[in-house]
Amino acid sequence: MPVHYDVSYCNELPETRVLDLFLPDGIKNGAAILFIHGGGWAKGDKQQFRDVAAWFAERGFVCASMKYRLSTEKPYPAALEDARLAMQYMRVHADELGFSPTKIASAGSSAGGYLAAMLALIQPDDELGRTAELVMTDTRANAVALYCPVTTLHVDKEFVLKFMAVPELEAPERYREGSPIDRISGGEPSFLILNGDEDNTTPLAEVRAFAEKLLEAGSRAEVIALPGVKHGFSYGITSDAQQRSIQSILAFLQDEFELG
Repeated sequence: MPVHYDVSYCNELPETRVLDLFLPDGIKNGAAILFIHGGGWAKGDKQQFRDVAAWFAERGFVCASMKYRLSTEKPYPAALEDARLAMQYMRVHADELGFSPTKIASAGSSAGGYLAAMLALIQPDDELGRTAELVMTDTRANAVALYCPVTTLHVDKEFVLKFMAVPELEAPERYREGSPIDRISGGEPSFLILNGDEDNTTPLAEVRAFAEKLLEAGSRAEVIALPGVKHGFSYGITSDAQQRSIQSILAFLQDEFELG
């Protein structure tokens, strides 16, 4: 399987803003997935999704796993800026890479799940995450697959405070702007969310509240609760939870994108 490492998706900070491309050996199915790693926005690496991205590439998907600026380097909204630029790169190069620009899913785990969700929730006329190199106004994903995602910033967690760089009491509008659950307005793409029922970092109740709001707004949203599973189970294809997840995501995307 051809893998292209450290492909720059932006001219500014070209050594930081990079992604790995996993290309199918055989026939491409016309769809793509942009994977975004987690780590509380403060750690983690694009290599974490290597095995998952390779598994989907073996099934015809053009896959990318992106690196983004961590909160230790630059806080919110830097990671969102990078995610939008990576999505722009994928869409601009869709024909060259062999997939439809209208069939690209965002996928992520934990803090990366937050970024993948936000890629579906930032409207074309929204300035959030906009930079000089972002010439594509619509960077919304066409479908979203999330592992144990951060769906709300209205929580008392240290990693959220470090990401936002200011307490919510001092910047309530900043938290509303950046919180996925507050951005649902109708017309969102379909969401599939996989979450352990023993997850204390992104509790199942929070994830279900997010999905329920999507459903109320008329979007498709499904939560698969994984019994006995804690946070951060996503990076691999061997455990029962990982196998159930990748098979569920595969079926979801095949249905959503009408893939043969």
